[in-house]
Amino acid sequence: MSIAQRRLNKKHTQAAKDKVSAANKGRVQSIEERAKRSASLKGKKTSSGMLGRKHSPETLKRMSDARHARNKLFGVAEVTAETKMKMSLAHKGKIKSPEHLKHIAEALKRKHPKGMLGKKHSAETLAKMSATQRKRSQERAAKQQQPIA
Repeated sequence: MSIAQRRLNKKHTQAAKDKVSAANKGRVQSIEERAKRSASLKGKKTSSGMLGRKHSPETLKRMSDARHARNKLFGVAEVTAETKMKMSLAHKGKIKSPEHLKHIAEALKRKHPKGMLGKKHSAETLAKMSATQRKRSQERAAKQQQPIA
């Protein structure tokens, strides 16, 4: 019987864990050890078996149905289109503080660190963006001219 088989289903005591921890404190792995460990892990699956894969449309549908069933079971109300519209209107025109805008910008930089770097918008996209900016500036100007009640 091997040592591994003898240790099966047995847990280390806290004292034993502390002893192992103290023995390994400050220990630095040599380059050979690192290379050996790296080689042993090459070609093995990561902790996520889905890394680099996508769920099939059927699986996504099943997952969605399960989520809806779970929400129904726990009394989570589904948001109607009317409620979504009300929520959207409630947030339209809100002025965010400069600090909040800074936080949003930082979050987007983390999400898309390079953004459009090395890419160009098409002429059609540039025209749409220009029209949207023009419309927004007109709306802002009209809003500023309104008397405050």
